[in-house]
Amino acid sequence: MLIAAVLLLLAPCAHAQFGWDEEPEQTAATDSFDAFAAARRTTVIEPIEPVDDPVTATFQPFVSPVLDADPLVEDCDLEPQVAQVYRAAVIAEADCPTYLGRLSANPYASDSTANPYSPAGSPYSSRSVNNPYGAYGSPFSPTSARNPYATDAPKIVAQDGTYLGELSDNPYDPDSVANPYGRYGSPYSSTSIKNPYSTYGSPYSSQSPNNPYATQAPLLFGD
Repeated sequence: MLIAAVLLLLAPCAHAQFGWDEEPEQTAATDSFDAFAAARRTTVIEPIEPVDDPVTATFQPFVSPVLDADPLVEDCDLEPQVAQVYRAAVIAEADCPTYLGRLSANPYASDSTANPYSPAGSPYSSRSVNNPYGAYGSPFSPTSARNPYATDAPKIVAQDGTYLGELSDNPYDPDSVANPYGRYGSPYSSTSIKNPYSTYGSPYSSQSPNNPYATQAPLLFGD
């Protein structure tokens, strides 16, 4: 009994010495956990962007762009390559130019003015410069290559789009190949079919009307 009473008397001292009578301090981890436990839990839903149906997107019909039709091809019935050469020459366009074939010495080419069996070279073809009764071969027609007074003779355009003047017998027309002082009739001009050393007049050039084997002789256009 005496020992028990002594222990009871010493208990307050032990509590004071070792701090047993104080509340334990809460650690940061405990605080965080309590705050998390007491916090109101709310689910956050992020907005989702709409996604196209991959099946529908895969089978969307393709719509090709609408391209403007070339009036020289659609309305004038010219071949696309012929229309391209004519437009590249940067000459005043007629409402609908008439393709008269190629000014060529090749008697075998299907569109050569030297082929008497082709529409371009036949003396009976309405678009031949060799038809003396046609609009492009008559000595009286203003659009003829054989009229020395012609004012609107057929125009010559090289395969590369270079304008080479008019196929005309008029020696006074500045664009005539019969004018020896003009840029298209002078034997010294680089754009003259009368210059035997030029690309467009040499008997060896593939773009010359004077080469009987030419494959790219100049093109003729009438109004």
